[in-house]
Amino acid sequence: SSSAGDNALLPSSSSSLADSFGGGAGAGVGDSSPSIDAEPRRRRALKVDDHDVIFWIGDLNYRVQKSVDAAFCFELAENSDLAYLLDHDQLNVERRAGRVFRDFHEPQIAFPPTYKYVPGSNALNDKKQKRPPAWCDRVLWRDAFEFEDSSPKKKVAPIEYDSSMRCLLSDHKPVRAVFDVTVDAVDRRKRAQALRDAKQILESAQGGLRCSTAAVDLGEVTFSKKSSNSSSSGRFPRNVAVITLSCRRTTPTLFQVSPRRKPWLDVTPESGVVFPGRPVELTVRADVDLRAARTLNARADALSATLVIYEYATTDGNNNTNNTNGAAGEWASSSFATSSLSSSNPRLASSSSSSSSSGNPRMGS
Repeated sequence: SSSAGDNALLPSSSSSLADSFGGGAGAGVGDSSPSIDAEPRRRRALKVDDHDVIFWIGDLNYRVQKSVDAAFCFELAENSDLAYLLDHDQLNVERRAGRVFRDFHEPQIAFPPTYKYVPGSNALNDKKQKRPPAWCDRVLWRDAFEFEDSSPKKKVAPIEYDSSMRCLLSDHKPVRAVFDVTVDAVDRRKRAQALRDAKQILESAQGGLRCSTAAVDLGEVTFSKKSSNSSSSGRFPRNVAVITLSCRRTTPTLFQVSPRRKPWLDVTPESGVVFPGRPVELTVRADVDLRAARTLNARADALSATLVIYEYATTDGNNNTNNTNGAAGEWASSSFATSSLSSSNPRLASSSSSSSSSGNPRMGS
């Protein structure tokens, strides 16, 4: 430990104490913020203030207030009259004012000042009386759980606090402290079960399914006619998108695509089971038939839709949550599904009308 001057005061906040080792050394017990992440990650280095219990030990270099006469200090120390000296001890004064070591404690001092002695003896060094006796060497502690909730939960209990007069090598007398500290032990089985329970709670809150995207782009969409000799519709590959469903849970999850959607929006499969580690791909297609094309050509509807996917836990069958996805494309208008009578070209409309009433069967047809 190093000396910081006769009137040195350590920082007033416990966070800044962690960065100031000039007045002693801090030792911590326990990590107050353990990580429960299943995946490994880089953790920041622990600071002194992160621990459950902190012991601050060292030559803090606090003295008796200068307002007390030095000769009087020597007289009180030699007569073991400690109450007055302790009342004017700089550390005690500053702690009472809340300026340093907030939330820290010190055991009751019942031993004579530990400074300044004649090396090789137990005699106080009163030469010129420039350095009155004082308690420079101290032991303090802070218990992070002491005032947890509303009732005290102390983990630290001081047992002994004294100095050794047998050490004659220095002008300081060493100080020692003995504490009874309650340390939490981790039951690995209970911890593993607690993590599993927490994971299930999180999964229930978040839902069992994870969608690869929140919206799909179907690109440019045109009218598609069904082939007369095929049951499949003439869909274009560029009008197809894929949503991948993966399972968050450790148990399978049922899904059902809501039937309440735009008539031109086709989704396959519409229902199924997603197993852990086995994603399911939903194929989303834009299949614009004659009726839908008329609506889109008339600008009565936009080529955008909301796709709702219901999910159910296989354990209870209850609807847990809904996943909402968007599907949109750019409608390319064409002459298909557009009546010539509604054309904006008056010459075309007139010609069509005349052709319809003509006796020419080819023109009529």
